[in-house]
Amino acid sequence: KILLFKSNDLYKWEYINTIMRSNLMGNPGIFECPSIKKIGDKYLLVASINLIKTKNHKYQNFASTVAVIGKLNLSNGEFKHGQLVELDAGFDYYAPQIFNNDDERIITVGWMNMWERNYFTKDENWIGGLSLPREIAINNKNQIRQFPLKEFLDNEIVVSVTKSIKGKKTISLPSSCHLSFDLFIKDNINKSD
Repeated sequence: KILLFKSNDLYKWEYINTIMRSNLMGNPGIFECPSIKKIGDKYLLVASINLIKTKNHKYQNFASTVAVIGKLNLSNGEFKHGQLVELDAGFDYYAPQIFNNDDERIITVGWMNMWERNYFTKDENWIGGLSLPREIAINNKNQIRQFPLKEFLDNEIVVSVTKSIKGKKTISLPSSCHLSFDLFIKDNINKSD
């Protein structure tokens, strides 16, 4: 469950309501590290959820990162929301938190770590770290979109490569780069290629 409380002094807390239950996803998962933020007239809730059943290629992590868009009534804690979606299907993105920066962009940062993994850095007495921050938005189709922060792209060197890749060919890239590409697949591809 994700519970909503309120406080005037951060010492005394009053329970308002349960705003979400994991059994809405069809199985009893455990929500961890929920974070909720108002974006326009909607609320975006993100969390990691343990023990969710894998569905095809979705929810392959022990703790999958999910998000949902909805309307939250702060006085009674009623949260009317759409369907939960996987926010990031990577194997090392856990417990993201969302917040505003000074220019009102919504930023999310996650933990690069996943439970039940054996990390080589354990012998060096550290495991994991924070992910690169991302800007997060809700588009006019009520879909969640994530982008690299513009600050990371300000000093980007643009290298334009136009190649047709067929078979097992590679393209050399700088050791540090941001990769953007357009993929066009021809209908008349020979199945044996």
